[in-house]
Amino acid sequence: PQGGSSLFEQLRDGLSSGSVLVTNGPFIRLLVNGKYPPGSFVTDTDGMLDVLLEVHAAPWVDVRSVMLYESEFFIRQVLLPQSERLRRLPRSDADSPEYRLPLKRDMVITAMALGYTPLSPVVAQDDLRGFDERPLAITGPIFIDADGDGKCTPPDLREVYGTGNKLQEMLRK
Repeated sequence: PQGGSSLFEQLRDGLSSGSVLVTNGPFIRLLVNGKYPPGSFVTDTDGMLDVLLEVHAAPWVDVRSVMLYESEFFIRQVLLPQSERLRRLPRSDADSPEYRLPLKRDMVITAMALGYTPLSPVVAQDDLRGFDERPLAITGPIFIDADGDGKCTPPDLREVYGTGNKLQEMLRK
């Protein structure tokens, strides 16, 4: 966003670029190759993607599951114990928030964090409809160009991970 632009213009630009984090409690820090946040377009042709994934939350916010997605399929999931630590992922100070992800094709990645315990009494609950607000955070997308053609054109993952012989072959590996 431009320094002199209105709040509306900054919000519009951030949302349309994908440079967003939607949350009601947890905060996700997702970076690719040490510097590219959600909303970025990244060209990386060396076959490995460096991913940094951290999750922070206030002590009263439950975070139990963190997932990294390639389109609608999760490619990494971390289940977390109940904790009141501010930094939930990585789980301990000794663990690294960084890991390497094999890169075989163009992809779009996002991250999500979920909690099981409702946010009441901090967030009002809808008792009439039986609705209780649970912790959730979702990042905007990071677009990865793995073949160096200057575009992010991921394949239809239903074909890549679909049923039948392809799925059976993947399960054997």
